[in-house]
Amino acid sequence: MRLTPELLEFIHQDVIDPGPIPDVEHFSDEEYAHVVDELEKQLPSSEPVRVFAYGSLIWNPEYEVKRSREGKVFGWHRAFCMHIERFRGSRDVPGLMMGLERGGSCRGVIHEISMSKRRQSLDSIVRREMITQPCTYEPRWLPVHSGDQVIMALAMIFDRKGVFYRGGLDLDVVAERISKAVGHLGSNAEYLMNTNRHLEEIGVTDRNLCKLEHKVATLIHVRQRQ
Repeated sequence: MRLTPELLEFIHQDVIDPGPIPDVEHFSDEEYAHVVDELEKQLPSSEPVRVFAYGSLIWNPEYEVKRSREGKVFGWHRAFCMHIERFRGSRDVPGLMMGLERGGSCRGVIHEISMSKRRQSLDSIVRREMITQPCTYEPRWLPVHSGDQVIMALAMIFDRKGVFYRGGLDLDVVAERISKAVGHLGSNAEYLMNTNRHLEEIGVTDRNLCKLEHKVATLIHVRQRQ
């Protein structure tokens, strides 16, 4: 069983953005600038920014993509390991967001960004992905294999010291949470479906995500029939 627009409509809710999570420290403009400074120091000034997109950045990058190509990282895999109470979840029914967890490998897309948009794009990425402190996402330049080349690209990996890191959850627990969580950006299940569909468009099959999608779709289907 797969997720469908009809199943997503069953769990749809109109949710108002509750705003920043209270009692949690957030990044300041100065701190974002420092993160971007450090990332730029690690990248030769002659090199354009390349981003390894493995989830929503594939289908919703929010930066200008000059060109893209398929790529694969080794030593990391997709996993839903970040607790979220906003965006695609709520404080009452929290969801889970995906990132790169240690082990295995991951196929995705390398986005190349115009040199003229280098710093602007880096700032946009870190502001989108890094919100609370200690941050659950860590931006890191990873070697990405594409054809016979190895390209350094920016990716968001999980920092296990992050305040919302939730590693080691059983797949059934992950499926249960994703099947119920909805935020102002939509449902957690929609995020999973979109990621799988866009991976398929570039010829990538992630068996773990497919298995998870089947479990989530089945849970929603059962509730729909009750």
